[in-house]
Amino acid sequence: MLEFRKIELSDMERAVRALRYSDKMMSEFSFANNYAWESMLNLKICFYHDFYIVGFFGGEDPEFLFPSGPGDLSGVVAQLRAYADSCGAPLRLLSCEEKMLPLMEKMYGGSFTVDALDDVSDYIYSTKDETELRGHKGRQWRRFCREFEGRFVFRPIESEEDCKKCVSFTEELFKRNASPDESAVHEQIAVKKYFENFRLFGMEGIILEADGVMMGYTAGTPLNSETFDVNLEKTDRTCSRDLSIVLEYKIAEKMLDRFKYLNCEEDLGIPGLRYAKTIEHPCLILKKYDLTFR
Repeated sequence: MLEFRKIELSDMERAVRALRYSDKMMSEFSFANNYAWESMLNLKICFYHDFYIVGFFGGEDPEFLFPSGPGDLSGVVAQLRAYADSCGAPLRLLSCEEKMLPLMEKMYGGSFTVDALDDVSDYIYSTKDETELRGHKGRQWRRFCREFEGRFVFRPIESEEDCKKCVSFTEELFKRNASPDESAVHEQIAVKKYFENFRLFGMEGIILEADGVMMGYTAGTPLNSETFDVNLEKTDRTCSRDLSIVLEYKIAEKMLDRFKYLNCEEDLGIPGLRYAKTIEHPCLILKKYDLTFR
């Protein structure tokens, strides 16, 4: 029987090996993301042979990410079905790629149902397109440059001190929120975990300062062979309404020679965030399919 437990940093090498084999573009298939958001998602992991399995235990029944790694897929699915059955629940596999659906249908016929939820689709942008500043992006960039001419600087996040500054900046934004909810508290925990392990996770990022004061930052991790995952973007919108566009341009510029795509993750079903992500013209809205076995 599979045994799920708390995720640890010592799991990283084995987990990353499985994730690299599967080479998925979805933001869930990231050890850094799994580790950072473990408390909010009540996330636990286990390994089965060379497979890395992520489970979520916050709901009435456990749910599992589609397994990552090489080997016998039918074997690991059988183990997960047995585990779910021991919990008195149907097996629910989350974030199956569209290209995997025909294989799953061939293997299991009509023994599962498929659901696709728009709220969890990832927004994928072409790194090249993001650096070309077309349309409103170019206007916002020029407006920012006029407003802060000679006063702003971009610099890479490199030192431990830079990481501490980013955490402090996030905490200050958090304090300004008059009524932070539980998810905001968990986000604070996640941000600290990212920056405490910045080098270990292979993270890269950019700080934006004007007149020596931080206005925002963005940071992320390599997700697969072609995609950089933008895990974090924080801006002080009281300084300028153009900061997100400016940081997106700079991180795309930094990644242009190494990654074809930027994954800017989900809109969480928030209408304003969905609108903002959509008008940026993603080259792909990456759908994720959930499979529930009967």
